[in-house]
Amino acid sequence: MRIVHLSDLHVTADPSHPNNRNTAALVKHLWLNVSKDTVIVMTGDLTDNGFQEEYDNLLWLFRLLIVEQQQNHMIPPILAAPGNHDYALFGNFFDVDAVGRFRKAYNELVLNITPIENPWGVRCSIVSGCAFIGIDTADPEDEEWFADGYISPKQLDYLNTVLKACSEQRCVVVYFHHHPFFRGLGQELINADKLMQLLIEHQVDIVLFGHKHRSEAWFNYEGIKVMLASGRVTEPKGDALQFREIEIGKNGYVGHTVVEIPAYRPLEWRKADDGAVAQLGARLPCTQEDAGSNPASSNFVTID
Repeated sequence: MRIVHLSDLHVTADPSHPNNRNTAALVKHLWLNVSKDTVIVMTGDLTDNGFQEEYDNLLWLFRLLIVEQQQNHMIPPILAAPGNHDYALFGNFFDVDAVGRFRKAYNELVLNITPIENPWGVRCSIVSGCAFIGIDTADPEDEEWFADGYISPKQLDYLNTVLKACSEQRCVVVYFHHHPFFRGLGQELINADKLMQLLIEHQVDIVLFGHKHRSEAWFNYEGIKVMLASGRVTEPKGDALQFREIEIGKNGYVGHTVVEIPAYRPLEWRKADDGAVAQLGARLPCTQEDAGSNPASSNFVTID
């Protein structure tokens, strides 16, 4: 099994924005190259301001994967946790309606595994013997520190219950948006110490997050095999977009690699024979109706 970790796409209301075009490049790469035994995990800030137009564009850009999932299940499942930008203008001015927009978009993105919402903002899915636990750290219960991130006592209690229930799985992956420890001023979620205490106590295998737009990795972090912070995957490094693929073996985490693909380039920058990246920014040839409806779901869903 492999995990593709994406974060901080920041899809905008402008279809021609570089973030949107680079998201199209990522989606096309995944559609062409990623096998069914892969899980795509996105750790927040999928949109730039949580606007409806941004969520419409996000779903449009992922339509190729959504339709492929529904028609023949050859595309891997998608999981996502929200970031502060998914709920707020500029990531700071909370909009209660944006919470509903994220949840609606989530239910359209996650066709193969769609755990129902629970009041604690913690989702768990079992995929091929691995537990994937997503946490909403953009919880608006503490709006004063909204961009820092927040995990509530209720979330921590429920997370403890979920981690206990998943202790027999071959691998436990916990994913969220904000930082579980200090990474600079305003760069640590509220109650991070309590979250880390739980993750260490339960010896979680993999922790995935984003937020700072800086890619880093920590190995054997007090018993946690690996903690991976994603950069902004729609921001090119030179001419390339970067994301991580994580390999899971019989006994859990094996290793990970950084994958590079061509970033979107305006037509005048492309060579005439550069067919590999031509039209990556074009809208995908699928319609809203192609996606259909979501299957029934439960709080814990197993996918073989």
